[in-house]
Amino acid sequence: MKSGRIFDIKEFAVYDGAGIRVTYFLQGCPLRCEWCHNPEGQAMEGGKVRTSGKVIREILEYASLWQDCEGGVTFSGGEPLMQAGFLLEILEGIGNVSKAVETSAAVSKEIFQSVLNRVDFAYVDLKIYDEVLHMRYTGLGNQLILENIRWLADTDIPCIIRIPMIPGVSATEVNYRQTASFLADLPRKLPLELLPYNTLTKAKYDAVGREYSIQFPEEGPVCDDVQIFRRCGLSCRIL
Repeated sequence: MKSGRIFDIKEFAVYDGAGIRVTYFLQGCPLRCEWCHNPEGQAMEGGKVRTSGKVIREILEYASLWQDCEGGVTFSGGEPLMQAGFLLEILEGIGNVSKAVETSAAVSKEIFQSVLNRVDFAYVDLKIYDEVLHMRYTGLGNQLILENIRWLADTDIPCIIRIPMIPGVSATEVNYRQTASFLADLPRKLPLELLPYNTLTKAKYDAVGREYSIQFPEEGPVCDDVQIFRRCGLSCRIL
């Protein structure tokens, strides 16, 4: 039985998958996005230690409640796939409970495929298509992310690609066109959701005693033209 670190649990969540769900936020993330709204989940050493068995028992105890609401459990972060061994034990242990994962896809293809083959739904971030800009604003290149999305498009795993609408960074016509071109060439047309920038992020940093240092203008231009994606045959909406 493996142990892992969890920094938050949200019950009755309605934005992390179908129905009403419980969302577990797992510690650790390989990215350092300037706009990260869960800074307390970035480092691997934070959160509270729990065994996979304890989490499994918690989920199964309330499984009928989530299922009655056509919901289930979602694993988010941080990047939940950073604790793949811990996560896989939980996924195996909760049986037919509806399982979803929110991931940056910034993990090895072996881990990505192993986890996604065991969930019912996946939300996958594609923050910025241009690799230089991706490196600048997240601290990591995006080639592995793109490779994992290519693999995902060649499966029948239900999923949604998510793009955060960061002013002047990802919420630009150029980024949307580049991303749309990439997605339109995949074997399967993956639907998209655009996530508005959370202006309360700074307060989160203040609460955990960290400086919110950004290189983009919070009041900068935001492109909301979903037709860029729709003209490429892609389903797209703004949350």
